[in-house]
Amino acid sequence: VTQIERPTLKRRLLSAIEADPPRIPIVLGLGGSGRTTLLLELQYELGKERSQYLDVEQTATTPEHFFRSLTANSPFNA
Repeated sequence: VTQIERPTLKRRLLSAIEADPPRIPIVLGLGGSGRTTLLLELQYELGKERSQYLDVEQTATTPEHFFRSLTANSPFNA
């Protein structure tokens, strides 16, 4: 298992998000490894007008319910 120091990981994630074209990074890790904290820190740094944190574990179980849940609470709806 490779472990990356938090400042390095944050820089890599921000680089992916701010790349042209932007990429969507995926953060994997065991429970309690700090993923949620990391993602909430990134959301704070990027600002809510540029990012959205979605707790997928708490969303509905079907794709349709997931989509409705996502779009109902998204600041990025057209």
